[in-house]
Amino acid sequence: MTIGHTIEKYIRLTFFLVTLLMSPIARASTIGEETMINLTLMDGLAGETVNRVLTDHYGYVWIATTSGISVYNGRSHSTYNICNERGYKAEVYDLCETMNNEIYAATQFGLYCLRQGAEVFEHILPEVERPLSLLAVGDTVFIGSEQGFQYWDGSNLHHRDVGVSRHGLDNIVRCYQRDAEG
Repeated sequence: MTIGHTIEKYIRLTFFLVTLLMSPIARASTIGEETMINLTLMDGLAGETVNRVLTDHYGYVWIATTSGISVYNGRSHSTYNICNERGYKAEVYDLCETMNNEIYAATQFGLYCLRQGAEVFEHILPEVERPLSLLAVGDTVFIGSEQGFQYWDGSNLHHRDVGVSRHGLDNIVRCYQRDAEG
């Protein structure tokens, strides 16, 4: 065995060990007293791209993805698939939780709600087309969409145009941000 062959053998072994250490075999890591969990499609994450992460009043982590919603309770996870009438899975853009513990989901197929104690998301407010962002303040849900500024008070849907035309590009609300004053 030559010296060059031996060096090449050690380089390959070192590369293999570094690759092994950096692979997804190590699923959790600890930072201080916090544990970081890595969820992937192989673990059951609903979709490849995460659009929003929400922590609810129980401390459960809700993950809006390109193919549904994953919920992680600290030990295990579950998935909610929101489908249209043809069975196509919805991309979930945003999530929010109201004070009465309802979870709302803005999807490509409309607005959905998981009521307290329910097991499936219900399609609500079919007149809201393609909601993009949500913000819950108390039990009121603010909805940003291509239709402008809307809010649902639990019984009525209210609409305010933010642009010159209800159907113009200047009327789209893509994001809500809550400031320190509410």
